[in-house]
Amino acid sequence: MNELPRLARILARLIPAGDRESILGDLIEDAGFRDLAGARRMHEQALAIFRDVGEKGPAAIELNNIAVVLAAQGDLKGAQTLLEEALAIKRETGNRSSVAFSLHELGGVASAQGDLAAARRHHEEALSIREALGQKVRVAESRLALADLSIDEGRAAEAEPVAREAATVFRAEKMRDLEGSASLVLARSLVAQGKAGMARPPAQDASRLLRSSQDRTTRLFLAVAIARVEAAAGGPQADGVSERLAAVVTEAAGMGHVGLELEARLALAEAEVRSGRRSAGDHAAQLERDARAKGFGLIATKAAALRTKALAS
Repeated sequence: MNELPRLARILARLIPAGDRESILGDLIEDAGFRDLAGARRMHEQALAIFRDVGEKGPAAIELNNIAVVLAAQGDLKGAQTLLEEALAIKRETGNRSSVAFSLHELGGVASAQGDLAAARRHHEEALSIREALGQKVRVAESRLALADLSIDEGRAAEAEPVAREAATVFRAEKMRDLEGSASLVLARSLVAQGKAGMARPPAQDASRLLRSSQDRTTRLFLAVAIARVEAAAGGPQADGVSERLAAVVTEAAGMGHVGLELEARLALAEAEVRSGRRSAGDHAAQLERDARAKGFGLIATKAAALRTKALAS
């Protein structure tokens, strides 16, 4: 029988209110749940505990955590609902830094849904708050999110200098994961501008920074990003890209990570269309249907464009 909920409930009543969030958070991390279903259960238990002892702030943070898991599992609407609930609580309690975090996550969900205008509004509000609070790293993180969004809006050239600047900030602060993310956005920007050869160095930087990450999802997203650059740049390094992406699709499906699975399938469809594979159009069409059914509007739109391109070639 899992003793964590009982232990956490006892501690929640004994330890000072200001320490509850960090101590219970550590308990959840130490429980060792790395699968999405397990992580969701633990965060739901923590949410129940915080609500039971009347801790609104930590409860809102757990709503955020559950929303992140739901988004990964493919329930974007459920994630949006929880994030909006968390945001309302955080606005009420006046924790502006935490408000910005919820806005940042809402921006990511809106982008995945294909509502780029809403995503920009959320990220811009988060950026404004973080600038007012003087949060240098978080400001760079919000600017990077907006740069990534610019690529999907068809303004990849605008994203390039922002991604470079963000990488510089993260490097100075020794934040390897964020620096790696900035390098990936930079690589994506260069590929979108038709500069795939120039995208290889930042992609290699990202690989150096992220390949030893303890987070399995991060490593798989890295594999997808590297495969995209290699497929776009061509040459011998493009050999085997489809096989590597197919392996990521299988692993993501096994994890129950719908978002990652769909993203890997999109990268695979891109590679198939680029190589002129006969089945590319059918695969893109199936991806479009699957993504739209799950509410991943951005991937569905990109898959539709790939289907059209495949039929025209």
